[in-house]
Amino acid sequence: MLILFVIFGIVYIWLNEQNRQQELDATTYKIRSIRKDVHEVYMKVVDLSMIGETDGSYTKYFHFFCGYMGEISYLCYVNDNTESNGDKL
Repeated sequence: MLILFVIFGIVYIWLNEQNRQQELDATTYKIRSIRKDVHEVYMKVVDLSMIGETDGSYTKYFHFFCGYMGEISYLCYVNDNTESNGDKL
């Protein structure tokens, strides 16, 4: 009888650890995807800073900042959805 309790205890602990590992993998994936999105926005800002203010017209900057604001709004959307689900990054 004692052997059964020990075996069930070991199985329970193993299953619990597997569940925790899956949660950590999901959180790691979310963090990596958000970091990738932030890096893309950063690279767009760097590209804009290298263009210079005298080069090009107002429309180039307008289109760039529309894309930039789209990236920022996407990151805010992802952040709001993860917080509302109870996931903390």
